[in-house]
Amino acid sequence: MNPRKEPLAPLLERRSACPLCGAGVSLWRLLCDFGAMKIFACGTCRMIFMNPFLGKEGMKEFFSQSAVEAKEIPHFKRHDVAAIAQNPGDKLYRRYAACLRRIEELTGKGRLLDVGCGEGLFLYVAAKEGWKAEGIDFSSSDLERARKNLGLEAREGDFEKADFPESNFNLITLWDVLEHAADPHAVIEKCRKLLIPGGVALIACPNEGSFLTIIAGWLYSLSFGIIKFPSRLLHVIDHPLYFDKDTLKKLLREHGFEPFYLETYETDDRNINLPLFVKVFIKVLNILAKPFDMQNRIMVIAKKPC
Repeated sequence: MNPRKEPLAPLLERRSACPLCGAGVSLWRLLCDFGAMKIFACGTCRMIFMNPFLGKEGMKEFFSQSAVEAKEIPHFKRHDVAAIAQNPGDKLYRRYAACLRRIEELTGKGRLLDVGCGEGLFLYVAAKEGWKAEGIDFSSSDLERARKNLGLEAREGDFEKADFPESNFNLITLWDVLEHAADPHAVIEKCRKLLIPGGVALIACPNEGSFLTIIAGWLYSLSFGIIKFPSRLLHVIDHPLYFDKDTLKKLLREHGFEPFYLETYETDDRNINLPLFVKVFIKVLNILAKPFDMQNRIMVIAKKPC
């Protein structure tokens, strides 16, 4: 998507402070210039973020346009959620189930809220694993798919404004959610309020500290900005925020959480619409990155104090 040519451009907002530590513009460093979109690094906390960026209203408009179907995200395609749900041996199903079992060892089974539940696959797995699972998402089209394909009901709305009871959930999950947030502090603080004492938050998002991102950055810098495609592929208009292990842990600790499990892992390439040689290159980089825990996705599980 080219924000200079699309109707979303007027919905871009400007930051005047780092979204993680609040440092002013004078302490930022420009990493990539994509015209209307620019990627900056904070010189104080090393957070990476987009400016200008799509705020809440822009994000809602983006997803209401069914951006994937409209080819606004040309390199992304949807999972076949219905097929995965019927195959417990599928690698994504197994990842979800393994995460739940790891958390169950700490908290036991209980009430779970999946923020940004989308088409409902994680909710489905959680229910099969014995959790009392609820979901929320602001995409009416995704929620309709969850109803149609999996028979699931979830709440439509803005998580930060939702009126869930406080101290109500044992586990809150954010799969591919935090990178879309305008204010990450507001999201994590809402999680803290809704979790019971000793409750757990799970966050999964792209890893800005991956081999893939680092090499894309080198290509951009060494070509003086001529080779944009790899960096542009990793920095898309609906991701205003880009976390690595350190910045994600810093955010959680500022709200009283203590991370107790962290891993990086590779993207499921079934939802990447790229030429085979590009997929193979990404796969090889992730294999090389695994011993260094620098694959292109990151998951952190953190506990709220008792």
